[in-house]
Amino acid sequence: MGKNADVFVVDDLLGWLVGLAADAGRKKLVTLVLGSDQERALRQATVAAVKATAAQLAPSGDQAEHLAMAVGEAFRGAPKVALAGQATLLEALQAGIAAQMAVLDDPAATGTGQSAMGLLDE
Repeated sequence: MGKNADVFVVDDLLGWLVGLAADAGRKKLVTLVLGSDQERALRQATVAAVKATAAQLAPSGDQAEHLAMAVGEAFRGAPKVALAGQATLLEALQAGIAAQMAVLDDPAATGTGQSAMGLLDE
């Protein structure tokens, strides 16, 4: 190969490597910002489950929306219970969910003297 052909091969290889690095960087950025495919699917399923449950538990649409927001708020941040020490994964999940949901019955959490669930009963 001549010198000019070597330059074209190097340019093509360099362009391919830059494209590969850019694609990998884009994928990592999407995963960092939005989560993995599984995390995004789990998030969508969770939102749908909370909305459906709130619609069943609350008599009106407004109350269902407030309940869904309260449940969402209850699960913001780090878990408040260690899941270790449970016999099964299901028991660990049940204990974790119960601990996070307990705030909905706490009158001090709303600052109104009534729990979030009590406010929904009005």
